[in-house]
Amino acid sequence: MLIWKKTNTLDVDIFDVWHLAFVGLFAIWSGANLLIATALVVFIGILKIINSDLMKPTFNDLLDAPENNPMTTTHMNYMMNPIIMVFDKIFDKIFPWLDKYDFDAAKLNNKVGFWGSKFAIGIYLGIFVGLLAGQNPTEIFELAFTAAVSLELFSLIGQWFIDSIEPLSQGITDFASKRLKGRTLNIGLDWPFLAGRAEIWAAANILAPIMLLEAVILPGNYLLPLGGIIAMGITPALLVVTRGRIIRMIVIGAIELPVFLWAGTLVAPFVTNMAKNIGAFSRRRCI
Repeated sequence: MLIWKKTNTLDVDIFDVWHLAFVGLFAIWSGANLLIATALVVFIGILKIINSDLMKPTFNDLLDAPENNPMTTTHMNYMMNPIIMVFDKIFDKIFPWLDKYDFDAAKLNNKVGFWGSKFAIGIYLGIFVGLLAGQNPTEIFELAFTAAVSLELFSLIGQWFIDSIEPLSQGITDFASKRLKGRTLNIGLDWPFLAGRAEIWAAANILAPIMLLEAVILPGNYLLPLGGIIAMGITPALLVVTRGRIIRMIVIGAIELPVFLWAGTLVAPFVTNMAKNIGAFSRRRCI
């Protein structure tokens, strides 16, 4: 696509290759042959690169950056944009008056403090699961602490991995620049380059208990979210489409969360099967 000038985005976020790998492996597990699975992966890969080009002006606006700012992203989170745009248009027609009640996300995060942190959310979730399982207080405490630490380390360890592949990403960038004779390119990064926006974390704090409630009452759902409880699969896309209007982010996010819960339920047998095949599965870990 770069050679044919169908995109200006160079995807250097090697960490995100797992999204497409997951799609291909799940397609094969569901009965598709290798050719069809490969075609699906290529098709979605093309769509996410086109999407990164389309989002570039919005990223400049959200980051208050000049037009020549090279940062964009090909992360699959943002493939939710078209669906969110539909709900955003519906919001314009039905609830436009709610925008006047929008609030400062940074102030909300400061007020919530520790009690809205990933660690605290892990504690709440651990206690909830322990009570459902009928565990004794010692077991509940152990589960709550384990869940809290796991959730806190989830994004931290992911960031370590991202940092570790930075030299390789930079090497790819330098190589492409030479081959394309100095052509100016946008650089496709992981989604967290927008993580400094307070609206993402304010929406995540509010959507976490909503997701937990929906997981319990949603028909056809058999997934209890842990790592996904902070809704990082949806909040970045919500930020881009709504331009940080927090009430819209929460309302539309609450409507879309069942999609993630049903999707998690759908792929659970595939994930369990793969975990068994690579020796990463034990009954104790799954309780």
